Formats: sequence, C-alpha cells, structure tokens
Amino acid sequence: MDLALTISLSSFVVAASTLFFTHLRPPKIVARIGPSIRIYYADYSTGGSFGIYVPATFLNLAGRTGTVLNAAITVHRSDAAEQQFFMQWRQFSKLDEDGDWTHETNAHALAVPGKSSETKMIWFMWQTGSEPKLLIREGEYLLRFLFWTRPGNKPCSIYHKFFVSNAVYEHLEGFRRDKRSTTTEIVLDQAFSANRLLTSHESKMLLDM
Repeated sequence: MDLALTISLSSFVVAASTLFFTHLRPPKIVARIGPSIRIYYADYSTGGSFGIYVPATFLNLAGRTGTVLNAAITVHRSDAAEQQFFMQWRQFSKLDEDGDWTHETNAHALAVPGKSSETKMIWFMWQTGSEPKLLIREGEYLLRFLFWTRPGNKPCSIYHKFFVSNAVYEHLEGFRRDKRSTTTEIVLDQAFSANRLLTSHESKMLLDM
C-alpha cells in the first residue's frame, strides 16, 4: 500500500474516532454516593417515618448531554434480603447557615452535560403510611442506589454496606424516644475508625502504596 495512502487512512481513522468520542458517543452516566449518609426518624404524631439523606454525584463520561430520569434506593439488613425497603427520591436538600436541612427543590430529572458532573443531596423517606415500619437495629445493612437514564430500561445500580453499632443504635433510639428528628451520620463501607492512632507498621499497611 502506498505510504501516502496509509497515512491518509490512519489520519481518517483518528479523526473519525475523535469525532465519535467527543460528539457522537451516547451519554455514559455513572454515579458515586457517600462517603456518608444521614438517617433519622420523624412524623411522630402521625405514626412515625424514616428519612435518609444520600449525597450523590452523577458523572457523564461522554461528550453528549445525558439525563438522570429517576433515582431510588433499597435498604435491608444483610441477613434479611427478603425484606427490602424501596424508596424513590423525594427532594433535593441542603444545609442552611444554622446547620438545619432545608428543601432545595422537589426531585426532578437532572441534565448532565458532556464531560461534567452534577452533585445533589437527595432525600428519601419511608412514609408514615408505609408498612411495615422501618426501624433501624444493630447490625450490617446493604444500601443499593439505583438510577435510570433511559425510559423503559432497567436501572443502573451501585451497592454499599453500612454498619449500625450499639452506640449508633442507642443514639437513634434516644432521638426516637424524645420525638426528635435529629439526623445521625453513618459512614458507608467503613473499613476503620475515622480517628485512629496508627503505629508506623499500621501506617505502611493501611496507607502506603
């Protein structure tokens, strides 16, 4: 094959690939949540509800704008997969200057421009009329985060675990007994304590590449 023709074909392939990946490639949205969530009880006068705040970032890896149409979570104990609590997103929330959660907007479809991201604090709730009641106990839980980017398609899913210690359980129960809607932070996939004194050996084992 002529050298000039080979160079021309190679240039065409490169140009076509660049065009596809920068302009024609379909949107590719992935999600990341965490590193922590916040949970609480509320609506005590009407039977009690359970709320959860999940920080989520949606990243579009392609060049074309994509849309997150809906999002939801399931929560269940690791030893009770037959009882999964499914909740669709309700609101986007934010912390005000006093440290209280406030309503930003009702949850709605999110456009994610190409090569960019959108971050939201998403509020989910197991409502007062829903049965059975969602009451958190000690033990390990599985949180599944689902989101839809195309109508009629199955959702994308990511999974995280969280552990409710006896101290966290007692904390939550104290708020519930006092009919307070104070949130409690729980770290997802926590491998070790947030504050920990390390020996040089532990530092190398845990932190060094």
